[in-house]
Amino acid sequence: MAQQLGRRFVLVDSNPEAIEVMQTRLLGDEVAWIDKTGAAIEPETSDRRRESTLI
Repeated sequence: MAQQLGRRFVLVDSNPEAIEVMQTRLLGDEVAWIDKTGAAIEPETSDRRRESTLI
């Protein structure tokens, strides 16, 4: 909803399945993906799933 309204938002999750769903839904949008250390990462596909935190 925030995205549809043009608002900024933060998503945080450590569940790999939830992260995969978010990455699928937000793929191609202007989203900054970072791991739990704050390092930038590329969105992962189901082939490259790893545990990370999404912000």
